[in-house]
Amino acid sequence: MSISTIRISCRRKSCAPSPVRLAGQEPPFERQTIDGGEYAVLRHNGPYADMHKAYQWLYAEWLPKSGRQIKDSGMFEEYLNNPRDVPPTELLTDIYMPLA
Repeated sequence: MSISTIRISCRRKSCAPSPVRLAGQEPPFERQTIDGGEYAVLRHNGPYADMHKAYQWLYAEWLPKSGRQIKDSGMFEEYLNNPRDVPPTELLTDIYMPLA
């Protein structure tokens, strides 16, 4: 029996809105702009650890039935409240899927 291991590299970016250039903006920091256009937005209510279920539903259920195509652009999440202020069951996160 042979077992293969595939290493997957996942890059995550954290963003914050900034109307002006940040002082000391040097690597690893960089300014980026989110692409315009249409997005499917799904609001996840609950622990961050369960968010994979929302992504699974978007890709496996909603996208095929919608007749839309995903755009070759980054998905992103908007965290609507703070885990320091609310229990995990009350966390709200909007997941944005770019559409072609």
